[in-house]
Amino acid sequence: MAEHSLAPGLLLAMPQMTDPNFARSVVLLCRHESDGAMGLVVNRPTDTLVASVVQFDPPLTEDRAGLRVWTGGPVEQQRAWLLLGFDPGEDDALPIAPGLYLSASARVLRHILEGGDEDRVREARFLVGYAGWAGGQLESELAASAW
Repeated sequence: MAEHSLAPGLLLAMPQMTDPNFARSVVLLCRHESDGAMGLVVNRPTDTLVASVVQFDPPLTEDRAGLRVWTGGPVEQQRAWLLLGFDPGEDDALPIAPGLYLSASARVLRHILEGGDEDRVREARFLVGYAGWAGGQLESELAASAW
């Protein structure tokens, strides 16, 4: 972990942020260590529904949730994450902060989409991609007042 880890925390892009991937963005910083940092942009919704882009085997019986896809960042946009406001009960779920979890479980996603539980849908965000920084990169951006 970085000497003074900023994770979990929020990064708010300052007006001088010129990178179009992050201009006017809010990033949930999930990990911050000496070798780098990882976060998710949490304010970039799309008009695309998850059920229209994710293929399940066997196929979904029904999409009751209408869960949208959000852009999580410019890195590995073929990779998807579930940001959850509840414990999904999966071993691979990473606790980010009290009551906030990160998962990549297709089983959890299927349960949300087919279950249609409004509370679970409200507490779930499906994000593609992430924001990543090499060691020292985020600290340099902070020193330059980009965040």
